[in-house]
Amino acid sequence: MLIPEQLDNQSFDEILRQAVKQIPLLTSDWTNYNPSDPGMMILELFSWYKEVQQYHLNALSREHELAYLGLLEAVPRPLRPAKALLSLWGTGMVPKGSVFRAEEIPFETTHSLMVAPARMTGLGRSDQQITDLEQVWQGGGKLEFSPFMGSVDPSFKLFFDRTLPVGVPLQLWFQLEEGGQNWEAASSFRPYVTIRGEYWEQGAYRPFTVLEDGTQSFFHSGIFRFRLPENGRPSLTKEGFPLRFVVEHGRYVKPPVICGIRFNVVEAFQQETISCSRSYHLQGQQEVALEEDAFSGTHRMEVYGVTGERWVPLSPEMEEPGKLHFSEGNFPLVQVVRWKEEGEASRKLGRSNGLACFTLPLPQKDLLPDSLGLLVKEPDGNWYFWQRTENLYNAGPSSRQYCFDADSNTLRFGDGEHGMAPEGELLLISWSTSLGEGGNIQEGALTPPQQGGVSRAVCVFPAQGGEAPESTEKCFSRVRKELGRCDQRCVTLRDVERAALAVPGTYLKRVHAFVREQWPNQIFLALETQGDNTDLHPGVVENLRQVLLPKMMINTKLNFLAPVYVQLKIYVQVSVKPQFFVREEEIRQVFSDYLESQDIPFGALISKNELLDRLYLLPQIYSVDALELSFSGGHGTMQGGDILLEEGCLPKLGQLNLNVITNDF
Repeated sequence: MLIPEQLDNQSFDEILRQAVKQIPLLTSDWTNYNPSDPGMMILELFSWYKEVQQYHLNALSREHELAYLGLLEAVPRPLRPAKALLSLWGTGMVPKGSVFRAEEIPFETTHSLMVAPARMTGLGRSDQQITDLEQVWQGGGKLEFSPFMGSVDPSFKLFFDRTLPVGVPLQLWFQLEEGGQNWEAASSFRPYVTIRGEYWEQGAYRPFTVLEDGTQSFFHSGIFRFRLPENGRPSLTKEGFPLRFVVEHGRYVKPPVICGIRFNVVEAFQQETISCSRSYHLQGQQEVALEEDAFSGTHRMEVYGVTGERWVPLSPEMEEPGKLHFSEGNFPLVQVVRWKEEGEASRKLGRSNGLACFTLPLPQKDLLPDSLGLLVKEPDGNWYFWQRTENLYNAGPSSRQYCFDADSNTLRFGDGEHGMAPEGELLLISWSTSLGEGGNIQEGALTPPQQGGVSRAVCVFPAQGGEAPESTEKCFSRVRKELGRCDQRCVTLRDVERAALAVPGTYLKRVHAFVREQWPNQIFLALETQGDNTDLHPGVVENLRQVLLPKMMINTKLNFLAPVYVQLKIYVQVSVKPQFFVREEEIRQVFSDYLESQDIPFGALISKNELLDRLYLLPQIYSVDALELSFSGGHGTMQGGDILLEEGCLPKLGQLNLNVITNDF
């Protein structure tokens, strides 16, 4: 372990005494060491100067700490908003960015949603029907529905009491049993099952458009966003209006289990956007339709044509609400900036005069760094967009970049060598605020926006994930823990096994990594998943490969193997106490529990003594008179009375010969 060097370990008096001791070694003419001597005055001055230097050398600024973290490819986590799931009642469109409030705490929706008055009434597949979902909820029951159990018709239907509106975004939330799988890294998961969504129209099922599948084909809980065709004619059946979900391609390792369903739900983050900037591609057209969101009703708007980093102010005509017509310029991309009334005074940040290392305090507090957008009107009269970066060490002299310091709530610019120094007007075009951990509220009712048709809004679960900005001290502590866990690299075979077991959607029971001398630079990975293991599931292999290979040494090849099950033959003779009767199934269960336990690894030693100990745990057994183990098909060796399996092999109870003797004492 490296011991930190203490650079500030001398006081002024110690430095001065050490300097005075050196005088006789340098000259014999200097004999007056009193404070009145001019030479002593100079020594005192430089002793003070050295003490000041040592203090600053020993002090680490935040910039130094961030630089050291950068060497570890880490940065402190910024302010993070809490995330909530809202269930809505009423009717009408809820635009993206609509603000719901828990008292004074704002929550902003992530998508647009049409709140429909329809109610879910039933759920079913070809061999199972749940006809009254309301009774399940009101009775406090727990829904446990396996939607794709049928091999002939892997599909299920969800019924509503009326038809759903067409041409508008709708949202369902599915809660699925996740079986201990860690889905925090679900973005790296590739679903190996494809789901097709259909609705009922005039005697037949027609496909609807899936806008976003947050469940990733029903592998984990999430929101399912969809839209019925604008020209569709949804109709009712005798059971109601059905949506059908069909497995189109692939098969599951572990069939999903639905534990809850909600309609008219939307995700919301604990934040409030004061100003926003959105991109629109003209693609040779002269007209653009603005995205409908919470800013659609405001008249505070600026439009810019974008060429590289240069933003040119435009004056388009609005011939009808929500549509801009451009008669000037020929820009492939335009940016539309809109803001709320309370942001009017905070947009204009003032001017900078081109001085190096310019810093600018921001009027708003609790800012989300990723929401910041900055324009600078430079001396050539044009506006230029400046990018936010974590540090300016890699920035060049012409880089339009800046840093945001959350501790001091300031923008920090370059020195002319690492990042440009801005000169001209500064305009903040986008920003959002959040309370961080203050937004982690309990479930309950929220106040919906005054405009719109939402009559009631409820936070379904406690809002979670809100965090204050991470300090550099906490960031160093987190990085030390992450480096110790070896999550980002696979050096040893045990690292490979741990990383494989952590991959979501694979449902691995046991993993064993090993090498063979005749195959250099290759790792063999034996896998046992839940359910059928007669062959390797291609979806499991693909997900393991894409996660593991980037963590391994270059040119290392991975070979995936299905488990080889070795059939064991067991002969056992037991003496039973006279007051008991032992059935063969009870003895067989003892062996099955041991051999099929997840504690038995690949290539295990099947110990006769371990089996004896387990048999003696049965209260009926007086003594075990004989116990003999053997196996068929190779893939193992006998060691005394025990069996040592080859690597990649697992035991399986085959033939059991049981002889029971009643001991009469």
